[in-house]
Amino acid sequence: MTQVGTHEHQLEKFETLYNYALNRPCGHTVEYRGYTLEKVDWSHPEHDEYNVRNRDGKVVESYTITAFDSPRDLKQRLDELIDRNPSSVREAVEG
Repeated sequence: MTQVGTHEHQLEKFETLYNYALNRPCGHTVEYRGYTLEKVDWSHPEHDEYNVRNRDGKVVESYTITAFDSPRDLKQRLDELIDRNPSSVREAVEG
């Protein structure tokens, strides 16, 4: 069952992630609507790259957290991805 809605009450979680993503260690995770964002090792320490894993644990997308305009923008993009519930990166990219 897909959980469609605004989930506005969880915006604070994204504000914290957005503001501190650079300082989080590799392996840091954030759970949201059954999906997991996990910080991955990246060759440039100034990046804050997180894999997005679906409910089955498969990586379906990768986000540079601070590339989004705001925590709300990040949350909205993730909500759109979760509403589509892709099973692979290809499916996520092709929409």
